[in-house]
Amino acid sequence: MKRWTCAGDFNDRMLKEFMKFYNECENEGVLEAAIYIDSYGGEVHTADSIISIMENSTIKFHTCVIGRAYSAGLLLAAAGQKRWATNRAEFMFHDISSEVEGKAREMREYVELTEKESKRVLGFFAKKTKKVLNWWISQTKKKESKDFYFNDKQALRYGVIDKIGIPEKKKKKEKKHK
Repeated sequence: MKRWTCAGDFNDRMLKEFMKFYNECENEGVLEAAIYIDSYGGEVHTADSIISIMENSTIKFHTCVIGRAYSAGLLLAAAGQKRWATNRAEFMFHDISSEVEGKAREMREYVELTEKESKRVLGFFAKKTKKVLNWWISQTKKKESKDFYFNDKQALRYGVIDKIGIPEKKKKKEKKHK
């Protein structure tokens, strides 16, 4: 299984690195690949682009949180075909955040677009976990900061991951000699 480490901020550089990894997998005929995640998050459109490629590929992409999966990193973690996390992994969920400036009409349009994007992303996340969307939203509203932090055991219980540990490397089958 080919592996890629998704570390740092979700941005254009990360998308470029993922595309290089994806092209290598395609060229080598890789059937399964693991994405190791340690990220505080970043631009949700980067996570969206990576997830879109994962969903439309014949390669089975698995995810494993080895450190932090905050914000956009959490979306990517939930997107794997099989999903792992180490016993020290940390997770953070929140609604999309954004900054806007400009003319009043432009700001209203941007807010509307952000709200639509938020609903789409939150719907995807709820679909990938064992909890309904309103449960996730209620968790952020219980907190002063609106950020909802949880650990590996809770991630397993919430359906964000399938197993605590790391993906096992598949051993090549030995040929039997007669």
